[in-house]
Amino acid sequence: MNEQAAQPGGLGELPAAVGPSDQQQQELNDAWNTYGEIEERLALSGISQPMIPREAMPTVTVEVLRGLNGNEYMETYSALDSWHNFVGETISQLENIILQINNELDDLEVHIRKNLIDSSKGTGDRKPSAEDLKYAVKIHPRRRWLNLELQKNRQQLNRLEAKQKSLGRAEKMMSRNIERVKAAMESAGGYGGIQSRAPGQLPPRFG
Repeated sequence: MNEQAAQPGGLGELPAAVGPSDQQQQELNDAWNTYGEIEERLALSGISQPMIPREAMPTVTVEVLRGLNGNEYMETYSALDSWHNFVGETISQLENIILQINNELDDLEVHIRKNLIDSSKGTGDRKPSAEDLKYAVKIHPRRRWLNLELQKNRQQLNRLEAKQKSLGRAEKMMSRNIERVKAAMESAGGYGGIQSRAPGQLPPRFG
């Protein structure tokens, strides 16, 4: 997962009079760019960044379920579980990045407004109106760049949340079918590759 704040988008595009200086903008970015630090802390605790599963993401349909034997059920379920976990952790990363983008945006807006108000003092210029301040914030290049990064991360988050739901539904379907196959094998005197489990030890249900 790339860190959005590592890039200095919007710096040096407007005179200092319309907002924080390049140095101030960089300081704001440095202050809110905590994503890498948190990932390092987690790594020290043994929680590494999510790795893409080696197995291809299964597509679970009625036809697929009908054609699986016991071992294939368990292999497919395991692949689904790996992808579900990967997507869930990636969603968490995106939420952390979105959090720091929003915080930097809020702080940047405060500094833009303050800079405009301070620059009008002692010059004889009229105090900026609420509309002046709103417009200055809206057109600031750093804010525009951060909003674009926010949009990209939210778009990715929306897609992953939808995929997380579909994976959860697929796991639930697989879990129920594993129970049915297991019951059928038990009644026939065999398990077809699905090991007998005590109650409560079947693959967990999601959704």
